Amino acid sequence: MNFRPAKLGLLFTSFFLLDRIVKSYLISYPLGSELMVVIPGVFSIKTVFNTGVAFGLLRGYPQLLTVINVILVLFIVVYTFKTENSRMKLWLTFILTGAVSNIVDRFIYGGILDYFDLSFWPTFNLADTYITIGIIGIIFNAGIKRAERI
Repeated sequence: MNFRPAKLGLLFTSFFLLDRIVKSYLISYPLGSELMVVIPGVFSIKTVFNTGVAFGLLRGYPQLLTVINVILVLFIVVYTFKTENSRMKLWLTFILTGAVSNIVDRFIYGGILDYFDLSFWPTFNLADTYITIGIIGIIFNAGIKRAERI
């Protein structure tokens, strides 16, 4: 499977816009509002701000987190263009899409708007899901490469 830059750009743009549209809609509701119960007691749509990173870690350092995030994004962009592995480009594009959308949140809102509320997990958003898919893809990709060497 070959992921050309145009396809990856379309993927990035589409997923980025989807996350931005959802966030721009949800930001109009008061924080903490439970907007929809999808599965009672398990999954709902609820708006919260996270000024830290995953699981709310490092709250209180928004400027530092923004700088670190921008540096990581630049590193991933460079690596995406340098790697020859087409699947790796795909997974890195997922990570970039989520990271860039969350950076935009930091610049616009001063924190990240999260809205998927699972009762057993910290609240997260679509951009976080993209990052997670990318990380799982990279791990899976590494497993495939390792299996091919055996």
